[in-house]
Amino acid sequence: MTDVFDVVRDLASTRADSLNGRKRKELMDLAIQSLEMSTQERKVLANRKDLVCWSKFGYQRLAKLLCVAFLAEKEKPQLRHNLCLRMCNVIMQSGDAKIIKSCRHYSSKFPREILDSIAKENLAAWALLPECEWDHFVKLTLGDRIATSKDMAVVGSRIANIPLESWESTVGPALVTKLKSKPESVIDVVKSLSEYLPSDLVARSKVIQSDLLPAVLKQIKSAKDTVREAAYMSADLGCSAVKAGYEKIDGAQITLSAIVKAAADTKSLTQIVQRQAIYVALRTIGDAVVSRKVALDPATVSEVLTGIRTPLAKEAKTAMEARQQGLEALFLDGKRNGGAGGYDEALAYMRNPVVLKNGPESQLVLGTLGRKLHPDVLESIVLDLWKDEKFVRGVEGLIEAANKKHAASSSIAQIEGLLAVYI
Repeated sequence: MTDVFDVVRDLASTRADSLNGRKRKELMDLAIQSLEMSTQERKVLANRKDLVCWSKFGYQRLAKLLCVAFLAEKEKPQLRHNLCLRMCNVIMQSGDAKIIKSCRHYSSKFPREILDSIAKENLAAWALLPECEWDHFVKLTLGDRIATSKDMAVVGSRIANIPLESWESTVGPALVTKLKSKPESVIDVVKSLSEYLPSDLVARSKVIQSDLLPAVLKQIKSAKDTVREAAYMSADLGCSAVKAGYEKIDGAQITLSAIVKAAADTKSLTQIVQRQAIYVALRTIGDAVVSRKVALDPATVSEVLTGIRTPLAKEAKTAMEARQQGLEALFLDGKRNGGAGGYDEALAYMRNPVVLKNGPESQLVLGTLGRKLHPDVLESIVLDLWKDEKFVRGVEGLIEAANKKHAASSSIAQIEGLLAVYI
């Protein structure tokens, strides 16, 4: 008995990670055989408190052994319950979505009454049930104990299959209510859950457009650290809408436009951290738009570019990080998406430092162009900038000035000149 438990403890630890595959399989086979044959060893496995996992592979091996022991126990109801409970706790402690998937291969053989009993308090047991009861999911994630991002990672595959009706009637409204009443306590779980929502649901959801998005963006104005989390959540929703647009799902364009227009409403963002959060979110969505070649209507693009450019023009010269992030967002591919007005104004903003031969400002603009953009986007923007003779002369002037400085002192790198040559 003790020897077998020592084997199980080794399998749960990092020691088994260092063994070769054949030796590790021998240990797993030995432990499985013993657990299938001995009630006493199953009891030890269920009740020993000093069994600890130290790696994700240890969690995977221990969860499998608990699954085997649970299925092997036929006579003692309480022991079966204890084995199942420990298996579900191990799954939740692991934060590993692979474990829930592997255990689901066995779940059709699990006694339903035991899973039902444990699922009242355990999210892993809920995820192992054949059918998901979404009202119970709300109780487990937003009830007395608020779930974490680690919890959401474990059950992400179930969230990815949530029916639109269940989201609209049950989960979505509950999230919005909790986000409005206790934003700091639920921002983590709301953001994590949004990462797993299926793109077609995001595209079609009225709750996301009318309720969740405003509640999310309201948190941008918080003076606390939730601002970035809220911004990233809007980026997650925007990227899902982009994916839906790429897949030609009905409603995707309307939802995507609603998300980026709402995010680009920057008039009331008085703090630099608030604006930075939006810059990063819009840049993230812009990358997705460009990479998937999803078109936005001209009015939306113009509104987004204007929403970025207006606060960016007022950022303090010393706020280099914010200005860098704002420029990256500004380089959203407006022309490809037809945003004539906003795009022309954005081009003018990029062009002016070069035309005025402002070295540091030119370095910021040209450096962002050269380092941060998809090559296709860079080529498109540079070709448009090159239509202005003043911009061309400004670039030539930067190169000429860099050559003179280099001739005077070759030990100092002429960054503006190098960037101008690249452009």
